[in-house]
Amino acid sequence: MEIKKQLNALLEKIPFIDLATVNGDGIPEVRNMLNLRNPGICTHLKGRFNAEDFTLFFTTTAHSPKMKQIAANDKASVYVVDPNTMEAALFLGKVSEVKDKKLKDSFWHDSWKMYYPKGRDGGEFIMLGFKPEKYKFYDGKFNTLEGGL
Repeated sequence: MEIKKQLNALLEKIPFIDLATVNGDGIPEVRNMLNLRNPGICTHLKGRFNAEDFTLFFTTTAHSPKMKQIAANDKASVYVVDPNTMEAALFLGKVSEVKDKKLKDSFWHDSWKMYYPKGRDGGEFIMLGFKPEKYKFYDGKFNTLEGGL
């Protein structure tokens, strides 16, 4: 299987993704984020993602500490792992707040009001876009492939 197909298959089956940003002391901070590419997690986004574009999107709140970290340093990494096969991928790149209202609106689902009670336009709903530049893919059998995206 071609590497991009393997990466996409992994991204589509994992429900949560680890996002690491850099805090003010230069130390990485990792948090578990909802994987919007997983069609079982976000059914309204099924078929939305282009297999050639590995941009990952996350939702968060405006007051999250990661927002200050991203404003100061946009370098980030994302890690996904399938605990059943031990296939894993590390993506290295940059993260930023999505400002495009049309794009944000297209991702919104009313079920998210449990996290953002004032809705998509209430000021708390933030969408992040992570653009990977490089990857390392671990096939679960002690083989590593790496390259640029």
